[in-house]
Amino acid sequence: MKIGLMGGTFNPIHNGHIKMMEKAAELEDLEYIMLIPTGDPPHKVKSEVISKYHRYEMCLLCAAHMDNVVVSSVEIERNGTTYTIDTLRELENRYGRFEDLHFIIGADTVMGLRKWKEFGEVCKRCRFIAFGREELKDQEVQDEIARLKEEFGAHIRLLKESIPDVSSSELRDRIKEGMSVKGMIPGSVEVYIKKNMLYTGEKI
Repeated sequence: MKIGLMGGTFNPIHNGHIKMMEKAAELEDLEYIMLIPTGDPPHKVKSEVISKYHRYEMCLLCAAHMDNVVVSSVEIERNGTTYTIDTLRELENRYGRFEDLHFIIGADTVMGLRKWKEFGEVCKRCRFIAFGREELKDQEVQDEIARLKEEFGAHIRLLKESIPDVSSSELRDRIKEGMSVKGMIPGSVEVYIKKNMLYTGEKI
């Protein structure tokens, strides 16, 4: 079974994330995708990240409208800082070793993969599907992919697909300023954010 993983802070989840999952499933013939919101992400400013439980609920709202996406709470259940290698090991403990696992990332993430905890071990457990970003030079990303393959045995396929140019930080700023985010996030997520007064500084 060919399975996709997509981890992230999802602060909040948006249409760019959704399009990446849809395209990955279509182009790579993934049976399903496991969406994994992080608990305590190591590379984020904690004051900017809302409760992991809110982020998990927003992911559930997205997955409810997608036939091939499930949401895992494996990282939000874990205390302390969240690392991908620990998540992969925990998933193995729960479900057994996956034979064909594909981690979905943006091309910008490719440039920082070598900094991941025990990245060599991560590469033994999964391949990567990376989506290109216009602001990154294609040759720069391709060169890093080649280096990662040589140094760590990483298998990374770079897909050049049109993905909505949406950023979570931009969304947070727009919400804080009372601006519209219509068309940038699913309607159900927008309702949830308004109901819980997220990203306004009033309640998290």
